[in-house]
Amino acid sequence: MAGVKLSVLSKTGREAVVAMLGPGDFFGEGCLAGQPIRIGSATALTPSMILLIDKAKMVRLLQQAALDVRPLHHAHAGAQHPD
Repeated sequence: MAGVKLSVLSKTGREAVVAMLGPGDFFGEGCLAGQPIRIGSATALTPSMILLIDKAKMVRLLQQAALDVRPLHHAHAGAQHPD
C-alpha cells in the first residue's frame, strides 16, 4: 500500500502524480545530483515515518559505499567464467 504520493504541478496548476511510495522507498535524491530547487511535493497519505538525512552526511555515506564495493567489482571483473 502506498503511503506517500510524489507529485508536481503543471503551469496551469494541475497536479500530476509521478510516484506512489511504500515502505522502504525513498525520495529527495535529486538534491544529491545537484538539483538546485525542489520541483515536486511529497504528501503522506497514511501515517508515515520520514527520515531526514543531512546532504553532506549522505554524500559521505555514498562515497564510502562506493569504496567498499570497488574491490568486489574488480575481483568480479577479473573472474573467469566457464563457456
